[in-house]
Amino acid sequence: MPVIQSSGYGTATGVLGLVRALLDDAAVSTGDVFTDAVLIPFVNSAYHQLQFAMANAGVETFIRDNVVLTVPPVISVDPSLQVVLNDTQNQMTTVSPTPQIPTDLLVPTRIWERATGSSEPFVPLAQRKDGLPSESQQQRLRYWEWRTDGIIFLGATQSNDIRVRYESVLPDVAQGSDMIQLRGAQDALAYYAASLAAQSRGSAARDFYSAGEEALRKILVRSVRRQQHSMHRRKPYGRRRTSNSW
Repeated sequence: MPVIQSSGYGTATGVLGLVRALLDDAAVSTGDVFTDAVLIPFVNSAYHQLQFAMANAGVETFIRDNVVLTVPPVISVDPSLQVVLNDTQNQMTTVSPTPQIPTDLLVPTRIWERATGSSEPFVPLAQRKDGLPSESQQQRLRYWEWRTDGIIFLGATQSNDIRVRYESVLPDVAQGSDMIQLRGAQDALAYYAASLAAQSRGSAARDFYSAGEEALRKILVRSVRRQQHSMHRRKPYGRRRTSNSW
C-alpha cells in the first residue's frame, strides 16, 4: 500500500537538498559548503519573494478570516480619543489593554463588530482612508483606519468583539523540518534560493533565476485557470437595442 503523507506541504529539507544539488555541493544531504545554516537565510529571502508575487497575482493562500479580537471600552467620551490595535498592548485610552494584532497580519482588508458576549451577527465597520471623523464615542466602533501598522478606531462606550479578515505572511523557516506552506512551490523556492546563494559566491545565477521565474509562472497559471472556472456571459460587441416601427 502507498504511504499516505500527513500533510500536503513539503519541508525545508527538500528545498535545501535541491539547492545543494543545483549548486553542485557534494554532500547534498548536509552540505560541505552550503550547509543549512548558510542556505536558510537565502531560502527565507526567496520565500518572501514568492509570497509577495503570489499574493499580488491574487492567490488566496494568504487570506485569513474570522480572527476575533475584543476591543475594550474607552475611559471617557472624548472626540479626541482614538483606540489603537498594533503589535503591542496599549492602555492609554481604554479601561483595559487592547489586544495585539495577529503576528502574521500584513494588512487588514475587512472588519466586522458585535457586542462582546452576544450571539448577534457581526456588522461590518466602515473603513476610512482619509482619517477618522471627529465624533463622540457611541456603543459601537463604526469606523476603522489602517495607519502606522495599526488598526485605529474612535473607540466605543462598551466592549465590542471584532472579526478581522486580513492578508497574512507565512512564518520563516528556521530548520529543515519546518514546513513550506506554499503548495507546489518547492522547486520555485529552491531555484530562487540557489540564485541568491550563487550570487553570494560570485557565480553566475541567471539560469537559476530564470528557472525560478518559470516555476512561479506555472503556479500562477494554475491559480488563474482555477479562478476562471466560474461562468460569465459577455455581451456581444456592438450589440444594439432595436425597436419596431409601425
